[in-house]
Amino acid sequence: MFVFGVTNELRFLKMAERLKNRAIRPVKMAETVKKQAEIFSATATKLPKWKFMFINGLVLSNNVHIRPKFLQDKDCRILNPSINKKGVIKLIEKPLEVPIIIRKLSSLARRIPEDHPKRKDILKELNMRMAGYHGEESLYYFLNRIDEEKYMIFHDLRLRNGSDYFQLDFLLLTSSFAIILETKNYAGSLLFDPRTNQFSRKLDNQEITFRDPLTQAFSQVTQFQKWVKSKKLPPLTIESLVVISNHRTIYKVTPGNEEVYKKICHSFAIESRLDEIFQKYPKEVLSLQDMKKLTKKLLSCHEPFSPDVLERFKIDREEITTGIFCPKCDIAPMHYQRGKWYFGKCRKMSTERYLEALEDYFLIFGPTITNAEYRRFFHFPTGNISSKHIVALNLPYEGNKKGRRYYFPEKNLFANPKGILL
Repeated sequence: MFVFGVTNELRFLKMAERLKNRAIRPVKMAETVKKQAEIFSATATKLPKWKFMFINGLVLSNNVHIRPKFLQDKDCRILNPSINKKGVIKLIEKPLEVPIIIRKLSSLARRIPEDHPKRKDILKELNMRMAGYHGEESLYYFLNRIDEEKYMIFHDLRLRNGSDYFQLDFLLLTSSFAIILETKNYAGSLLFDPRTNQFSRKLDNQEITFRDPLTQAFSQVTQFQKWVKSKKLPPLTIESLVVISNHRTIYKVTPGNEEVYKKICHSFAIESRLDEIFQKYPKEVLSLQDMKKLTKKLLSCHEPFSPDVLERFKIDREEITTGIFCPKCDIAPMHYQRGKWYFGKCRKMSTERYLEALEDYFLIFGPTITNAEYRRFFHFPTGNISSKHIVALNLPYEGNKKGRRYYFPEKNLFANPKGILL
């Protein structure tokens, strides 16, 4: 039976600050914590028996004498559960998050000049990827309503088979089977033709052909089966389902192929469709140990798509707008003088804009930055001033003096900006 170790608010916040790179968000204690503790204690026996867990900032342990200050990173597992209306925990092993490629494209679009010849291409890819992400976001809402005792949810997994990569919008793992969800966010009327592997959309009296999602989902199943076998993991049945996230979209299948409807559904119907599939596989084939092993391997082998966007669009570093955008007129760069930032008559400054600019640098130019690069990008008048600023960020680094390089934090970027000098 798991019990809770909950510190007082001050100690808890200090603990969260020390572990800020573990993506733990502090929560208010008092009644909120008391209520959550009651919810978790009622369902804690359903959780896998790791030594410790953090859930919404609460420490779960199977040892009543454990205190947070004794926790070690190797003993911890970070989960991001959601709680349904019944107050039951649903394990989401890899939660919904904005893909790194979208963040990179957004930063690039923000800092590329309006008249740049590659701007249209950047915005086109950004809009396409954002449409896909919004579709996944819509499906994620309905996935939070499925039976919490049956599924582990993974969003946006990118795995490698040899020299090839394959990407899964969603993977749902159970003790009986796994299912791959391929999300499509199309408007209009859709027609699936399994015999010719054609997929078309009719919108505004125009018909356009796209890559067939059914074929794509079948390929993902084959790739995932190959990956499971290559990692010497326990074999399991793998299903697939094409999910249409736009509830106004009408989809049809060519006559004589009605069985294909079982492979397609709207996002709002995902719960009932998953129940139908679950009834096909009543026998459990994976033990708790098998599921833990598979989960660990999935998370460790995930390689997010993170290309060099400057190389991707053939853009020179010198073409990127540098500095901080003014929070009032949204023009860059602001200039640093006597401890304050100025842009013409505007004299406003915010920590968010400062951190936004630094994140833009890492996303566009790469995962490291030197003091000299920091000074040039933010237009500091001297190296000493820029050095004080970058040190105050407490970024991970390697090297000494002029050879020191600071690194982009992997998680919870700049969670504690209180030390930043403005």
